[in-house]
Amino acid sequence: MSNLVLKVRLESLITNLEQVNQLAESINTREVETKNLRSRLEDAAKIVRSLKIRADVAKAYGSDQEEAARFEDTMNDAIERIVALTKEIEEAKTLLDSMKNRLVPVEERLRITLQNDLEGKTDQSLKDLRSTRDQLNQAATANGEFLDNAWKQAVGEQNQSIFTDYVDFLGGLALRDKGWDNSICQIADELISSCGNLLQSKMWDALTIPSSHGAVTLARIIRMGFPEWNIWGLPLASHELGMVAVTVDDSLVTFITGQSNKDEQIKRQLEVCLADAFATCTMGPAYACATLLLRFNPRLSGRRVKALSDAQRAHIILRVLEKMSVHCGVSATFDSAIIEQLKNEWNLALQQVNPTGKLDAQSSLDDWVDFLFNHLSSNPLEAVYCGRVWQSTKDIIKRIADSDPETQLIWNKAKHDELKAKNQNVQYVELEYTFELRDVINAAWACRIDGLSTPGYTIQNSEKINQAALKLWQTIKDKKKVDQGNASAGGPTNLNAGPSRTKK
Repeated sequence: MSNLVLKVRLESLITNLEQVNQLAESINTREVETKNLRSRLEDAAKIVRSLKIRADVAKAYGSDQEEAARFEDTMNDAIERIVALTKEIEEAKTLLDSMKNRLVPVEERLRITLQNDLEGKTDQSLKDLRSTRDQLNQAATANGEFLDNAWKQAVGEQNQSIFTDYVDFLGGLALRDKGWDNSICQIADELISSCGNLLQSKMWDALTIPSSHGAVTLARIIRMGFPEWNIWGLPLASHELGMVAVTVDDSLVTFITGQSNKDEQIKRQLEVCLADAFATCTMGPAYACATLLLRFNPRLSGRRVKALSDAQRAHIILRVLEKMSVHCGVSATFDSAIIEQLKNEWNLALQQVNPTGKLDAQSSLDDWVDFLFNHLSSNPLEAVYCGRVWQSTKDIIKRIADSDPETQLIWNKAKHDELKAKNQNVQYVELEYTFELRDVINAAWACRIDGLSTPGYTIQNSEKINQAALKLWQTIKDKKKVDQGNASAGGPTNLNAGPSRTKK
């Protein structure tokens, strides 16, 4: 027998894996091609300008020749066509620049990391598949056991998961390039970058893409699951940073290795536990709001076979919040009433669904959480978020949400007064340079929770808060950009800032 079915399957699998291996290069090519096209349009514009000059010269000389009027009409027509062509080129350049601005920039370091990750996942598989394909032509080796293993290779889940990641990544990249995620992935990148700096020397290069489901296995790629393409789902991205932290922080790696004792199930549970604790420490109550109110299922209270249950993960997060409240101090932290409210509401949800099972292994979870919290709270970069400007950020968001959506936010008082005198629809916001994206997200969640306790509150009110928070963050970024530019030029910075607050 020729084993035709198996040979075709293996050859197809080899070809597909080879294509996947080129993923990192393909995402870089789109940027290079856009840049090259822009360069060609610039060259075309130079040629058109030279033609215009020559046509003008020819027209001037032609006016003294026979049939001057006819010659001049011809040259005028040529010049009009050149002008029209110039306009078309300029419009093409504008359109191309718009496309280029939407393209998600993939930094070289991230591209190399992604390429190395793909090679690590596919190289051995390709080697084994090629070897198996070659041996199929050797009758001596094509026995029952060999064929059984060959079929396992051909239909293996590992390779299928690589293909799924490949397609989902390209699809998510296309969605983000198109702008259908409303730029929320760009903000997630900013959030991951700022929180990633808390890992000190372990800098975090990541790319967030919109997706229909959870985290991708490709290195440094984070999925924003639909329908969480808004500010409410942003904190969930910090969990993926936590999953990286447990693999790059030497202290956490040593702790996990010692606690798991080579038990892969315990190791995975430890990683998830510490990632939840890390995300809560770095993001604050916003992470608890996103997980408990959007993601977790209170019905899944019993321990899963290989993973922590949602009830166990909720216990971890709430315990971290309690420790944060003590660590930060009541007078200088976020509203502790929200923490208590989240705890009560989650317990109420557990009672409503009458879940089966029980929260076991609590003592182990507490020990794991305590270790992580002590580790982060000793971090000189203040990894534990204390939300010291939460209330002021919350007040600003409420004010923006209650104003006309077309209102322009102005952080420069002099500019505001100037525009206001002309009856412009402007609103002054006094911003501190130390405002972070974490402050805005936490304040937005606080506003939403406050609103949900108010009679008459609707979905539209939540959307107003979402838009107000995004608008505020853009204004904060604009101010920071100006301040940084002034600092580079040796000019005044932070003219409207309040007292400096560096500890978060």
